[in-house]
Amino acid sequence: MNRRQKGVLIGAVVVVLLMLFFPPVSERSGYSVGYASIFRVGYGNHVNTGLLLIQWVGVAIMVGLLYPIFRNNK
Repeated sequence: MNRRQKGVLIGAVVVVLLMLFFPPVSERSGYSVGYASIFRVGYGNHVNTGLLLIQWVGVAIMVGLLYPIFRNNK
């Protein structure tokens, strides 16, 4: 693993953690209300876990595409 590949992995971890701390939020009726801090979710709102998982899969796909691009060319 070279320096650029480490950068891709570190960037992915940072993005996933930010998504975890600021997840998509929906009302109980199903309407999306945007994003909120995980500590402020409640009082009629809940984390939209389906959308959060889709976002995480998107990050995994992007890492899977970028990681081999930055391999060493010997």
